[in-house]
Amino acid sequence: MMSSLSPLAIVLGIIFGLAVLGAVIALVYNLHKFSGFREIGRDAEKITDTLGGEMFRDEGDLVISGNFNRLPTVVRFSNKEDVPGLNIRMGVPANFTVWIAPRSADPGEGRAVLRTGDPAFDNRFITRSDDPGQARLFLALQMVPRALHQLACSSGTFVAISAGSIEISELVIPAESTARHVLEHLQSVATLAGALKHMPAADTVKVQPLHKEKRIVGRAAIVVGAIAAVVVVIAATQRAARKDSPILAEAQTAAAGVLPVDATRIAGVDGWRAASTDDFDPNAAAWVHDSGAPVSGRIVGDFSGRGSDDDVAYVLVRSDGVRRIVLLANGQDRYDIRYPTLAIATRVSKSNISRVDWLGTPPNDVDGDGLLIVRSADDPKSSLVVFLCHGRLVTAVPADYQALNPE
Repeated sequence: MMSSLSPLAIVLGIIFGLAVLGAVIALVYNLHKFSGFREIGRDAEKITDTLGGEMFRDEGDLVISGNFNRLPTVVRFSNKEDVPGLNIRMGVPANFTVWIAPRSADPGEGRAVLRTGDPAFDNRFITRSDDPGQARLFLALQMVPRALHQLACSSGTFVAISAGSIEISELVIPAESTARHVLEHLQSVATLAGALKHMPAADTVKVQPLHKEKRIVGRAAIVVGAIAAVVVVIAATQRAARKDSPILAEAQTAAAGVLPVDATRIAGVDGWRAASTDDFDPNAAAWVHDSGAPVSGRIVGDFSGRGSDDDVAYVLVRSDGVRRIVLLANGQDRYDIRYPTLAIATRVSKSNISRVDWLGTPPNDVDGDGLLIVRSADDPKSSLVVFLCHGRLVTAVPADYQALNPE
């Protein structure tokens, strides 16, 4: 019977059979993978896609590992009675400890009890640390309290900051909108990670993204199967392969408004574009314009102090409205932080720094120009200036950003 079929029909039959076999294998694999977690299967897949990682089972738990904002992240779901239903762990540049727990379940970690400044929060949760000085400095940063409040969303939530990581545990798996719940927590942790970069000696803690394991054997089998199919098709159709077939290279295009040479130095630039005038707060943009400085998503300056405006900062915008500040100094990515809201960003000349009234310790002996980042145009104290000092990233907060002279 096989001899009565044409070679092309045989090839098509083999391909169809392999497709059916692959579908059956995928079905069996998914049934095993989501056993006990079927109700959150789609949410788990959405989290996996966001992290660009992989999903697997570990001692009965459903685990997702990958990277969020280039930070190594592991999300674990468990149905065991003696472990949290949800556990999130993200690598961050932390070099001190903070434990936050419901007052009804205080584990007693940390020698010093701290106040966050929010009576309602402090009545529900207890905050402890073995490094009270650094912890108080961290809690005083503007973006920290709100992020902690978002993480401590229930009476069954525990937050732990320790050397190199932040860990959130919830006693039960969120019953509704599991993916949104987890992704909102990841965004809050990423906000805390951005704040931790401003802490003293944060650059001594190295955080490396997770590298996805390459499925070499599986990919090799696919390649071999593809080659075999091609050979059979060629034999069946008796077509000679052309030796001069053109090879098409995948075109890599930079994000709109980002120079190609800069795009190669910015991780994950796809999906982002340089901000335009319309992306900034109108009042903040008018203030920069009236000062004689350009209003642009690409800001040039001498941030590394080499005597020429060869460095550049970008204000990037994503389709969901998230803003991202990237500072490239001396050809390196020195600052890469996302902001949910941003009014304006511009350069502050090094020569003007001594004339600024600063909150807290003023910047001293910086290498070059500073990058002013204003989060709210209506709040004079909502700004931050990023500098390099002897090659290290430092920040300072002006008392009133409008007293600065952007250039």
